[in-house]
Amino acid sequence: MELVLANLQQHLLALDSETAQALGIYTQAHDAGIERKALEAQLSEYMVDIPHLPSAEVIRQRIADEFQRLETVLQPATVEEKRALIGNYVKK
Repeated sequence: MELVLANLQQHLLALDSETAQALGIYTQAHDAGIERKALEAQLSEYMVDIPHLPSAEVIRQRIADEFQRLETVLQPATVEEKRALIGNYVKK
């Protein structure tokens, strides 16, 4: 859309008004402007506020904490029990 508008602008600058009207460039520019406004209106309907996300450092710390908890929980388990538990979460 931006390219179409830029091309039309270049044509308008290069042509005199009678030639531009005869070629329908003003109509094309008007139609392109209307289409652009319609597209922008459609896009604005889909815009949503992105929720605040924690920083990468906070996420790293949470992951490290969860791995520590997992290690604590799995510590008394046998190797077979650990494999069985992990197997529940690994896609085969």
